[in-house]
Amino acid sequence: DNLSASGTSNSVTLTWNPVSGASSYTLYWDNVSGIDSSDNDITSITNSNYTHNNLDNGSTYYYKVAAVNSSGTGTLSSVKIYITNLWDGLVAHYPFNGNANNVKGNYNGTVNGATLTKGRDNVSNTAYLFGGTLATGIQNVSDNHYINFGTGMLSGDGEFSIMMWINTTSSAISHILQKRDSSINGEYIVELKNNGKIRFWTYGGGYKWTVTSSSAVNDGNWHHLVLVQKNNGGQMYLDGSLEQTDNSSGKVNLGLTLKTYMGGDLRDYNRYYSGKVDDFRIYSRALSASEIQTLYAIID
Repeated sequence: DNLSASGTSNSVTLTWNPVSGASSYTLYWDNVSGIDSSDNDITSITNSNYTHNNLDNGSTYYYKVAAVNSSGTGTLSSVKIYITNLWDGLVAHYPFNGNANNVKGNYNGTVNGATLTKGRDNVSNTAYLFGGTLATGIQNVSDNHYINFGTGMLSGDGEFSIMMWINTTSSAISHILQKRDSSINGEYIVELKNNGKIRFWTYGGGYKWTVTSSSAVNDGNWHHLVLVQKNNGGQMYLDGSLEQTDNSSGKVNLGLTLKTYMGGDLRDYNRYYSGKVDDFRIYSRALSASEIQTLYAIID
C-alpha cells in the first residue's frame, strides 16, 4: 500500500499505490490509534490520493486506506500517523520511500551509487544504504556513494533543525551530511568520528559552534539524530534526549549557494559514509524538546 502523507498545519494529502481491480478507495481516520473499519470514513475516492482539509493544528491524526470493488472492501493498509504542528517550518522531508524526492516539493535529491534498502521500520525501499551492497549490508568501505540535494534549503543566521535516522557499524571518519562547497564560510557538517561518535560543526562569518555526542552510534542499530541552531549556538539530540549544547560562539550565517550532500565530503572527494539513513528532515525553525521526543517515538 505504501501510504504516505505530506501537507501543512491544517491539511494533509495522503497518497498510496493503486490497487489492481479497485473501483474506489475508502480512507479511515481518527485522532486516536487503533484505526479499523468502525472509525471515521471517507468513501468513494476514485484516485489513489486524497487531501483531508480543516485539520486542527497541534493534533495527531491516524489514517488507513482500503481498496473497494464489487466484492466489497479489502484489507486495511498499515497506519499513517500525521501530526500537524510537525509540518510547521518544514523545508524538506525525505522519507526515502522508493526515491530521494522531497515530499514538500523542490530540492529533490540526485542519487549517485546509494542503494534503497530496509528502513528503521524494516520495510524494503524506505532508506538509503551508502558504501555497501544489499547482499553484504553495511561495509567499512569508501565507495563513491552520495545524494546531491542542491542549494538553497537553508541560508542565513536564523534558527534551523536537521533530523535523520542513522544506522552504521563503521569506525572510519566520514561525513554523513554536509552543506559545503568551495568555501568553508557558511558550512555545516555531520561527521561520524573514528570512535563511533557523532560530531556536528558549523562555521560562518567568524562564528562557529560544535557539539559531539558522548555516546557512540556505530553499533548497527538505528539512532535518531537532531541538530538545532537557536539562541547563541546549538544543540544535539540523540535518541530523543538532549545530548550536548554549545552556546559559546553565536549563531552561524549559512551560505545560500553551498550545496547539500549526503554520504561524503563532496568538496574534497573523501570521507565517504558507510551506513544507512532514513527519514531526513530540515526545518527553518528550532524544534522543541517535546517535538523531538515525538519524532523519535513515531515509527512512521
